[in-house]
Amino acid sequence: LPRVPMLLVAGSPITLHLPLGQEDTVIDVGQTLGIQTPNNLYAEPLILCPTLEAILNEMDREAIGFARPTEHRYWQTQIEKGTCIGRLYRRGSDTGEIVGYAYAGTQQQGPLYAKNPSDQPRIFKHITHLLRQQLKGSPLTLHSPALDYYAAVAGTNETLLPWLTRCGWRITFHYLAMSSRPLGQPDRYVGHNPLS
Repeated sequence: LPRVPMLLVAGSPITLHLPLGQEDTVIDVGQTLGIQTPNNLYAEPLILCPTLEAILNEMDREAIGFARPTEHRYWQTQIEKGTCIGRLYRRGSDTGEIVGYAYAGTQQQGPLYAKNPSDQPRIFKHITHLLRQQLKGSPLTLHSPALDYYAAVAGTNETLLPWLTRCGWRITFHYLAMSSRPLGQPDRYVGHNPLS
């Protein structure tokens, strides 16, 4: 059955900007930690192990109604090949609760999950800019005509979708997510570009 409208959005990472007070609240591994607050997000490389796979499976069940271990293993191989990056996000510190994950490749952002939908813009911007830095000067960036990046966002996502459109991203394609059972909470999840 058709469960939720999906929108493929496209735009340039250089147009992504966060509201005042949220700009520097994602701390990536290797950065100076500075002042930590309970609202900071700490990002670390996403490296699969059995314990983490179980956590990711639970997050996916919560967001879309089922686990996707095969897909996470696929993205892990892409990370190892250098065509993708992945980050795990913790709340407050490098030992805090895991509250999200994100993958980004040469033309797609996602999959991305945020336990709290309000964290999605910070995570999305962080993983996008991290990817651009990693691919700077790489022949892989030639695969991205007009420097557009893509993400599949649920039409019911009241956090990320309005933010992306305010940043100048546009809807380029729409379709329906179909499932034999309810999808959970798709406002916490961003899919990868289904056309790549």
